[in-house]
Amino acid sequence: MSRHIRTIQALALILSTLILVTSCLSMSERALEALNDGNYFAAAQYAFEALKEEPGDPAVRTILDQSYANANREWHASIEQALAQEEPQRQEQALALYDKLIAIHTLYMKNDYTSVSPVPDPEALKERRDAVQKEIAKLYLNQGSSLYYKGTRESARQAVLLIRTAFSLDPDLKTRFTYILDSAVKKATVRVFVFTGPDTNFYLNGVEIVSHLEDLLDSREFVEAVRVPARYAAPVDDDHNAKDFARGHGADLMLHIEPSTTYSVKVRKESESLSIATWEMEHTSLESAGESQVRMVLIDLSNDSVLHDSTINVTGALKSKVTLHSIRPTGTKRLQLHAMQQPRDLKVHTVPAGVNSMNLNSSLLMAGIDLPDWGFETGLEPFSVKKIDPSSYGSLPELENLKQLNDHTFFLFDVIEYDPYADSQLSYDYTYGAYLGEDVEGRLATSASERELYQAFERILTSEESKKELQKRFLETFYRQTIAEAVAKDSIDLF
Repeated sequence: MSRHIRTIQALALILSTLILVTSCLSMSERALEALNDGNYFAAAQYAFEALKEEPGDPAVRTILDQSYANANREWHASIEQALAQEEPQRQEQALALYDKLIAIHTLYMKNDYTSVSPVPDPEALKERRDAVQKEIAKLYLNQGSSLYYKGTRESARQAVLLIRTAFSLDPDLKTRFTYILDSAVKKATVRVFVFTGPDTNFYLNGVEIVSHLEDLLDSREFVEAVRVPARYAAPVDDDHNAKDFARGHGADLMLHIEPSTTYSVKVRKESESLSIATWEMEHTSLESAGESQVRMVLIDLSNDSVLHDSTINVTGALKSKVTLHSIRPTGTKRLQLHAMQQPRDLKVHTVPAGVNSMNLNSSLLMAGIDLPDWGFETGLEPFSVKKIDPSSYGSLPELENLKQLNDHTFFLFDVIEYDPYADSQLSYDYTYGAYLGEDVEGRLATSASERELYQAFERILTSEESKKELQKRFLETFYRQTIAEAVAKDSIDLF
């Protein structure tokens, strides 16, 4: 046995022994342990439980007397020490100590244990606590008022926080001193005018970013966006008197942003290897992506000084809501199968040696591919369902409304070729779509129909009209929201 294992076993034995010893402690022993640890409330709780088992036990009563006396002496001393401080933040520590005293007085009164000094009186303690809390609230109010009258924006912001704390401690103050809070909030709030330069992309209008950015600024503490009915765009380096325009609308600061945006839409094809060797699933979708270099300049309108000047990089992407999934053929062979009157060029897929129809079906089902119940078995015709007309889905939104597409896999081959060395003979099984383009003309006709349906949907998905639609969606989100959110996040510490 290794030294490491022996060490672990020894530690486990010690730990289990400690747990056993602790669990075997009586209530009176636990009470004494808590008393020695300075946990007076817990000591009293254990002691009262012990008295239920052995009423009148003098050792337990001693623990009760000592816990109560220590709690009153030490916690009262700590309260006096806290209240002797000048700062209300430190004085507020006394309130938690009062809560502990109230709890232990309540415990002794509940158990009718009143032969202690002072006599348990939680109500008197509550009254004292409430009075102390009101005094602390006044200190917070006075501290906040003094800061407000310093007249700076930063001191006003500190004042707001202190006055709000005062109101939370004593709601009665709010009715008499709301005017101070309102004045402090007004002084603490900076009014920001958001201005934009023209995008280097001629087709985009930088003004579209402003509205959402203003909403984000308004959601912040001590920031107010200055909104104007009419806007224009001008470069950062030549703002066409924008600063005068902003000052005329009462702004304190001007946040001037200037975007430079590029974007594109492309057909995205991704391959996924399946558990069957040589089989791959292809996923076809549309994706629009973009990037914007946004220059941000913050100007103090009181003196036209530049407080901040930086450039951030914003990226985003959006995929179409529909993806076409397919398994493509490995080749074409001229074959004459079963009742075929003439040989035909058929799309063929292959499986490796040792794989039969049952192996193939199981593997595809495990991969989440929607095979029909009968799989690839020869000789069974597909069920008859209503055939889908691709002309009913001429646009990207219409294609996305065909909810089955995202869960469907198109088989784009007619037959499966089995390895002759594995199955003793070269054999083929019919395959078919059997879900979307299914009809009643037989397996090969159904396979062709599935393939034609896929090609029709692929043409719709990759058409210029669909690309324009996805690009429009992307820009609405990226340009009006994503860029604005990035600017708001990057400027969070500027105001």
